[in-house]
Amino acid sequence: MNRLVVSRPTFFGGDTLADFCLSNLFYDPVQKERTEWLNETDDTIELEIDVPGFEKSDIAIEYKDDILSIKAKREENDRHNRHIERRFNVPAIDISKSSAEVQNGVLKLTLEKKAKAKSQTLKIK
Repeated sequence: MNRLVVSRPTFFGGDTLADFCLSNLFYDPVQKERTEWLNETDDTIELEIDVPGFEKSDIAIEYKDDILSIKAKREENDRHNRHIERRFNVPAIDISKSSAEVQNGVLKLTLEKKAKAKSQTLKIK
């Protein structure tokens, strides 16, 4: 079974008191309300991420070195830009067979797992 790990940006690596204090100092109520939902089956990983206010053209999805990166950026005017970035450690998926769609402010990803190598035996002649 694969393990999905969510990586969030931190100031000092995420394990210090300073990270806790600074994350509360720079509290972003929109960021705190975003949610992620995950369902894993034998063949797929289904991931839903709230991306309110973003269109399909605002979102970029990249998979490299077992890291799934989801970035959304929207420029509303000269002073206001909105940005969401999520990274997930997802080993052994086939991104070419996976799918993504945005409906009602929710990004839905269906990630196809790569076929696992079957155990085989070799007989000595």
